[in-house]
Formats: sequence, C-alpha cells, structure tokens
Amino acid sequence: MQCTECLNLNPASARFCSQCGRMLADAPLPRSERRRVTVMFADLVGFSSIAEQLDAEAVHRLINACFDRLVPIIEHYGGVVDKFIGDAIMAIFGAPLAHEDDPIRAVHAASAMLDAIAELSQQEGLALGLHIGINTGVVIAGGIGSLGRQHYSVIGDAVNLAARLQDLASNGEILVGPETQRMTAHVFDFAALGEKAIKGRSEQVAVFKLRGLNPRPSSGRGIKGLQSPMVGRSNELDSLLAVTDNLAQQRGRVVIAVGEAGIGKSRLLTEWRNQSLEQLPQVVWYEARCLSYTQESAYALLRDLVRSLIGVSLNDGEDEMAAALHQIATALLADQADQVIPALSHLLLLPASRRFDELSPQALQALYITAVRRLVLAQGQHTPVIWSIEDIHWADEASVDVLQSLLQLHNDIPLVILATSRPDREVVGWRLVEAARDLKGLELNLAPLSLANGRELIANLLHFDGLPEHLRTAILNKADGNPFFVEEVIRTLIDREAIMHDGNSWVALEAINQIELPDSVHGLLAARIDRLPTELRQLLHIAAVIGRRFAIRVVAEVLGSTAERLSNSIDLLVDRELLRRDRTNPNGYLRFRHALVHEVVYSTTLQTERRRLHGVVGETLETLYPSRREELAAALANHFMHAEHPKAFEYALLAGDVAYRQYALREAIRHYERAHDLSHQYELPLAVVRGLYLNYARATELVGETKQALDLYNHVLERCDSENDTESLTIVLIERARLLMLPSLHRDLERSRSDTMRALDLATQQGDRQSEARCYWLLALIEGHLSRFTDAEPWGEKALSLARELGMRELQAYCLNDFHRVAINRGQHELAEQMLREAIELWRSLNNLPMLADSLSGMADFYYSRRDLEQAVRYAREAERLSVMIGNAWNLGFSRSVLGGIALETGDIQQALHMFQSSIEQSSISGPIMLNMYSRTELLRLYRMLGDYASALAVVDAAEAYLEQINDQALSTLRQLTAALRLLISLEQTQPEPAAMAEAMHQVLAFDLGDQQVIAGVMLRVAHIELSLKLSEYAHGERLLEQVVEQLSSLWFGTSLVVNYRARLAAAQGKISEALQLSEGLINEQPAGDVHDLWRFHAWRAEWLETQGQSDQALTERQQAQRLIRHISSNILRDELRDHFLGMPLVQATLQEPSSSFII
Repeated sequence: MQCTECLNLNPASARFCSQCGRMLADAPLPRSERRRVTVMFADLVGFSSIAEQLDAEAVHRLINACFDRLVPIIEHYGGVVDKFIGDAIMAIFGAPLAHEDDPIRAVHAASAMLDAIAELSQQEGLALGLHIGINTGVVIAGGIGSLGRQHYSVIGDAVNLAARLQDLASNGEILVGPETQRMTAHVFDFAALGEKAIKGRSEQVAVFKLRGLNPRPSSGRGIKGLQSPMVGRSNELDSLLAVTDNLAQQRGRVVIAVGEAGIGKSRLLTEWRNQSLEQLPQVVWYEARCLSYTQESAYALLRDLVRSLIGVSLNDGEDEMAAALHQIATALLADQADQVIPALSHLLLLPASRRFDELSPQALQALYITAVRRLVLAQGQHTPVIWSIEDIHWADEASVDVLQSLLQLHNDIPLVILATSRPDREVVGWRLVEAARDLKGLELNLAPLSLANGRELIANLLHFDGLPEHLRTAILNKADGNPFFVEEVIRTLIDREAIMHDGNSWVALEAINQIELPDSVHGLLAARIDRLPTELRQLLHIAAVIGRRFAIRVVAEVLGSTAERLSNSIDLLVDRELLRRDRTNPNGYLRFRHALVHEVVYSTTLQTERRRLHGVVGETLETLYPSRREELAAALANHFMHAEHPKAFEYALLAGDVAYRQYALREAIRHYERAHDLSHQYELPLAVVRGLYLNYARATELVGETKQALDLYNHVLERCDSENDTESLTIVLIERARLLMLPSLHRDLERSRSDTMRALDLATQQGDRQSEARCYWLLALIEGHLSRFTDAEPWGEKALSLARELGMRELQAYCLNDFHRVAINRGQHELAEQMLREAIELWRSLNNLPMLADSLSGMADFYYSRRDLEQAVRYAREAERLSVMIGNAWNLGFSRSVLGGIALETGDIQQALHMFQSSIEQSSISGPIMLNMYSRTELLRLYRMLGDYASALAVVDAAEAYLEQINDQALSTLRQLTAALRLLISLEQTQPEPAAMAEAMHQVLAFDLGDQQVIAGVMLRVAHIELSLKLSEYAHGERLLEQVVEQLSSLWFGTSLVVNYRARLAAAQGKISEALQLSEGLINEQPAGDVHDLWRFHAWRAEWLETQGQSDQALTERQQAQRLIRHISSNILRDELRDHFLGMPLVQATLQEPSSSFII
C-alpha cells in the first residue's frame, strides 16, 4: 500500500506508513492503548495582531505559509500533526509509531520550527514568532470522537501539561517538562527555571528552558545484528568447567551467577551445559526456573524442580506425573519408595495425596524437605547430578526456605547446584545467594562486556566488521556492555532496514548515519512491537496478560482459535525473537524472550482492556484445567483481582490455604491479606470469615507478627459475639487464649485464662469434648507460666487423659512435651524422660518435624541439667540439624542455647560464643523471651569470665534495648536483672571510690526483690549474690542464697549453684575449713563440670590451703588451675579476647608464685 503523503511503499497489512508515520488510506483505526509519547504544542506569536490588519485571503495565505514551514519539520523528525487549533499546532512523537528517541526528535523539531518561523518572519517583513511547550508521559492513544466520526489522537495529563508549558513560554522559548529534560539532557542544554504553578494541577512542576545543544553531548547512535558465539565469558566458563572436573571426581559445589538483566547469565549456563555434557556424558542435568508471576505461588520453584527430577512437564496430566514419580522413586529407592512418593505426590498436588492435608504447615514443609533429600541422595549414589535453577530473584519464599536446607546436599553426593539471579538484594531469592556464600560456594558476578568484547559481539552477529566506527561506538555505549541490549539494538536496525543482508553479508546503508538509536530498552522494544502486524500484536497482548511463560492452548482459547491455526503467527514471533519456545515443553508453552519484552507489551495495554483480558484468562484457566484449582489458585486470584471479579476472593482464600498448609507462611499471608481486603466487598457467611481470619492470624503469628494476629482474633471475635455463634466463638477464644499465653511482646496471662475459662464453659454447654481438652491443656500451661505447678498438674492430667480417650494424638504429644517440666519440677525425672520419649515418638509418627525438634531440644535440656553432657549433645545436635533443615527459628535458638552452655562448660570458647549469639538471633526472630534473655545472660557471663567487660556491657545494652520493646509487666524481673548486671560489671571492671561503693551498697540492700517468675527470680538473685560478695555484704548474700535454695526446690537444677556460693561466702567470711570442705565436694562430684568454675575453685583452694599451711596440697590445686587456664586460653581464637582473659587478676595470680591473699 502506497502512502499518499511520501509515496513510500508499505506492506498490504500496514496501518501506518513506515517512512513518515501517516495513517494509510482505508486503514482501520488502531485499538486504543497506553503509550509513552512526547507531545508538542506550538503557538504562533503576533499572528492575531497581524491578522487584524489583513483581509481574509491574506490571513489564509499567511497561516498556510506558516504551517507549510512547520508541518514538514514535524514529519521530518518522525512526528505526526494531531490537530490544528487556530494558529497553533499539536504534534505527537511516539504515536501511532514509536521511535526509540522520540523526546530528542521533538526537541530537535521544536528548535528547527523556531528557526523556520524566524526565517519566514524575516522574508515577509512581519513580527511573527513561536512559543513551544513539550512534555513526555503516558497517554491513551486511539480513536477519539463520537461513533462513526472518530480520529486517532491522544489524551491524558501529559497532553495537558504540554499545553500549559506552551502557555508559560515566551516568544522564541521552548519549555519542556521534567521527563523530557531527563531523557534528552545528554543531547541538549537546558536552563532550570525551578518549579512553577501550573493551572489545573495541585502540585508545582519543574520547568526547563532549552538553551541549545549540549556542549558535551553523549552518543545517541547504534547498530544491529543476529547471533554470536559467547564472547567475554571465558574466565567464568573455565571456572564452571573446573566445577565439572571436580564433579567427575565426586566433589559437588554450589554455584551462583549474578548479573543484571540481559548480561548473559542464561547464555553462560547454556554454554556450560553443552560443554559439560561432552566432558562428562554421564552427568544428569535437571532444570528449574522461576517466573515473575509465580513469586506468590507457594512451592512453585520446588514443584518445577521435582517435575524435572522425575522427567515430566507441567503439561503432563496427573496420571503421567504419578506414574513417572512412582517409576523414578521405585528405581532409586526400591522398597523405601513409599517413604517419598506420598509426600512428593502432595507437593505436586496429585489427588491421591490428601492424607497430609491435616498436617501443620511446618510439618508439611519438613515432609517435603525430607522426601526431596531422600530422592536426590539416592540419585547421587548412581551418577553425578547438576541442578540448574534460573532467575531466583523471582523465587517464591516457600521454595527458598526448602532450597536453603537442601544446599548442604552437595557435601554428601556429587551434586552441583547452580542458580542465576539479578543483583536484587531486596527479594527473597537473595537469601539463596547469601546461603551459597556461607557455604563457600563459587560466585560468578557477570560484569558488562569490555569494548573489545562488544566489538567482537557485533562483528559476530553481523558477520561483518565494516560498520562506521561512530555507529559501532554508539551501540556499545548505549548497550553499556549488556549483550542483550547490543542484540536488541542490532535487531531494531535490521527491522528498520538501516542495514540489509545482500545474500552474503550485512551491508550498512548510507542513510544509517541518520538513524537515532534507542535511548532505553523500553523504547527500543516498543518500537519493534509497533511494527508488528495487528494479529501478532493482539497475540502478544493476550500472552502478556497471562504471564511471562504461557500455554499456547490458553492463548488460542482466549483468541477463539486453535494452536494449529496460531502456529504461523507463533513462528513469526519466535523468528523475530520476541518469544521463544519453552525448553521443557516446546510445543505446549512459550515464554517472552526477556522480562523487558513482557513488561513493555503489558504496560501498553489499556487498563480497561487489561481488566477484560484478565477476566477472560481466569475463566479460560478454570475451563481448561478444572482439576488444578489448587495449583493455579494464586494465578487465578491474580487474574480475577485485576479483572475486579468476585471470584478473586474465592481464589485468594484458596491460594492462602494452600500456601498455609505447605508452611509457605509469607505467601499465605500475602494471599490472606488480599482475601481480607476483598472480603469487605461481599456479604460472607461467618464460617468463611472465621476460616480466613484463623489461618491468617496463625500465619502472621508464626512469622512473629503477634500484634497483627491478636488484632485479627479480636476482629473475628466481635463478629462471633454479635451473631451469637457459640461454635465459632469457642474456637476463636481458644486460639486467642493460646496466643495471649505465649511468651511474646503481647503476653497477657490473665486475659488468656479468662478466654480459656469462657471457652471451656461454651465447650461444656455444647458437648464439644475436643475443645474441652484443648482448654484443659491451655489452663495447665497458664498455671505453669505463673509457676503454680500444683494448680497446673490436675489440668494437665485432664487434658492428657481426654486427649488419649478421644484419640487426639497431636494434643497428646503437646501435653507430654509441655508437661514433662512439671514432672521435673516435682523431682520425677524418670517420668519426665518417659514423657519426652513418648512425645518424640508421636511427633515422628505424625511427621510433625517442628515439634519433633522442640521435644528433642527439651530432651537435650533435660540431660544438660542432669549433667549428662554426651546425651545432651546428641539430642541437641539432632534438634539443631532438624531445625536448620526445616527453617525453624524457635528450636534452632533452643538447641543452640543448650549447645552453647555445654561448650562454655567444656571450655570451647568460640563454639560457645557462636551458639549463644545464634540463639539470641534466632529467638529474637521467633519470640521466646526467656530463652532469649537466658542466652544473653550466658553470653554476658562468658565475657565476664574472660574479663572482656566492654563486650559484657554491650550485651547488657542490647538486652535493655530488647526488653524496651516488651510491654509486659510480668517481665519486669528481667529489666531488674539487666540493671543488676550492669552494676556488677562496673564493680568488676574498676575498683570504685569509697563513695561509689557506698552508693552501690545502698542500691543492693534497698532493692526489693519481691516475688518473681521462678527462673527469672533465680537469675536475679544470683546477680545480687555476686554483688553482695563484691560489696562484702555477706549476710545479705546468705539471705538471698536461702531464697534461691527455696526457689530451686521447684526446679530441675542441680545443687552445684548453691554449693558454689556457699563455699565462696564462707571463704569471704574467713570460714576456710568450711569453704574447703564445700568446694572439695563440688569438685569431686563434678570432675568434668564447668571448667570456668573448676579452675577458679582450684585457684581459690590453693590460696585457702596456703593460709592453712598446707603448701603441698596448695601446689597441687594451683597446678590443676594452671592446666585448666591453659586449656581455656588455647580455645580462645581471638587474640584480644585471650589477652583479656590472661590479664584478669585471678588468672595472673594463679600463674605466678603463691601469695598471701586471694580474690573472689
């Protein structure tokens, strides 16, 4: 079709002239769309005054003469005249056809228009001028007008601002908006006029005046091409091939490749794959990839990886997947296959795997981890394995949690795990990068290509090295070393026939010097897409709504076509490299070649059209995949939400439930938040609302958002009360009571007890015995937290008995786990051990790994308190490994606090430091306050024992800051404890003046310890006994010690703590014989006890024996102390910390000759 304006020949399907952009005759109006354009308003100055002096014919001739000068300039720079408004012109740059540099073109045109009017004014001897406003922004482009009388135009705020800028401009001025200035400042020089008030706008706008060309412009030119061998990545490829060599020697590795979009991560991966398969043919290569639209779909990445492991694709049916899973698992695991098939079937959402639906999310996630580990470990026994995981910056959080625990597998089998990521540290996938670093994995940071590599890439793409130098330089500058951008620039030049293939090679045309290259990839891709035929653009718009990766079947269904009829269109889009076939299912799925292509297409679709298409896509997915509602719930929720369809709530709730059951808590919360927001639009039954709020609250609680969880319970309780729904009221009261009972920042034991008693009354009235059992369990826990163990016992017995009677195995396990401490406190140690063992077996049979870790930690703590360190380490290590594997912060903190205590006692300083610090970190995440403070006080004790008082004070500072967040008066004892420890450290650090000593003594003696929670009370009194020893207030110390003895009678601690202080208090008062007798018993009873206590007692006993004239025995004691000091010193790896320890007065005195005084 020939353009009537410039006579250019265009394809028959063209709507606009490819040369001048004018709409072709008889071409239908294009569909409306959102576009980024540059709008110009140019108004003649002085024309009205002149027109008053001329007759109508002269005015007509003059206005046409002006427009005859101006319009060709606009068209020369690729603009289109939208309309004439009296003596003004509105022009558009970027619609209907986009150029990569439309803002630059508009400013060039405006400058030339000023010159043209000045020349005309001089020729005609008239005082004519021009003032121009230019602005860049998003508009709606399409047919404007009444039905049957529409013309192509643009509307939007960007248009209005351009008109207002023209009004502001004086004669001969060109004013531009901030977006235009930003995009053209590398070419033009502007004067900033500051922010101006613009009519019709609430906020002021930054305005810039064109002064001319930039005296130091950057290049705006470029070039175009096709395909090339990989260039500039030889070092990275060599590193990866070395990994392949090591894999052949049965050594695995974790590898991370990080780089910006288009930098060449996928190309490097492909090259490594090809060469690895040649180098190591027996390697088994599995691929998984993250997609932008599955970031909120729980386990999407893990599911993709498992499908790869069993050799199926998403397009395979459920029967095929189940058969493949059974075949692979049986081949690898033989008679143990039944241990993984159910779990992986559930992960793949196969229908025969519903028996795990009742598991808690934590337990389910742990189940998945165990199953995948077993399958992969079995695979690794037969052949080397490589996992290739692309684009983890789009990974879903649940998969990241699982993969973090699976990274360790490379230590057990010949496995290489390689993941690619953009350098986005804010996304959840970045945790995998950090985890790989912690494992000392290989990290490849892909830098931009050098200029030399870029030149080689261009030459390879075009098979031609004769392009003008300035053009080649412009391409490299704009691409900034990004191979994808280089390729896109070259392809654009080919599309626009700036370079042509003559049959043998690519030839640069003479006109190539006039082509402006894209200023951004967005503009570049928009320009390419604009030149597609209508049917291809329509296909792309639908595909973009579906997502980055999409099924051909879905696109065909939305278009009312078939995959066969679309094959030619798909081939064209693949040939133009806007799309590519999915490697796992090339005939069923396509994906946009790059995320940027997808984003550009999606952003140009009108919001109303997006809404319609999202609704159609959602309904199409429902129709095509009725058995995959759960798997597609997140996608369906997203589509229906964008469509503003009522089904959005249904699928958001379902997606939240699916994620919650699988312990993908963050994903669950995001879906529940969406469902919560949508729920206000509809009248929903209470049962639906209750289900939403309970799971939403529980998920927020499990990630540590206790306040939000409490607010959710409060909200749904109000509705339960208002509707008098006793069943719902009972359930929600129990959940709120449980939350209020936990040791969090919002703990309220009285409210918890009140809620529980009310729920118990309601449960009794309804005959709801299961709820009764849960209430008894809660009441026992509440009384236990209040240290009322006698009151707790009958509640606990009733809960356990009823749980056994009703077959509530999970509640049985909770009761056994929670109430074993009651048995310990009553001195029934064998019963406590038996209860823990039974709880552990129940958790194992229930596959509840989080609670299994909790009971294992409890068993470790039990043996630690009994001084059976070997057993304590065994159970603590198992709990630790399990907690790491499933990502359970609570029990990781618990197990590591036990391991820290054992390391401290055995003198492993570095291990103790690491374990206590990790316990503090993990318990800060998960919320157990007493565990957190216990680990802090133990860390502080360690620093005090080593003489590092500055670090000890830092621990106190951090503890006080931590407690400052807690609004719980029941924890005031802990605040008192930190104050006492701060005073103690100050007394140990320096010898205070007498006045300071007197003030400290007054503080200690006047301090009312009162009644505290038992464990915290013991910790506080011990601190005050230490202060009493420092201040020589021995009688006060003895009174406190007797209180400690009374409190310890209800705890499981041994007697060593009491004997320790009795001996020290006796020695301080000159009762040397008594001190020697007490300390001898302590040493004999615990020869392998806490080395820090032991060396001190040996040192003190040496001094005490010297005073008794027993020099030989004193020497033996001193030698024992010296041996322990050397052992401790050798385990302190930090020089500064070792110096602190060896510089302590008691250490120095012990290492030197005997003296006549001793230090306590």
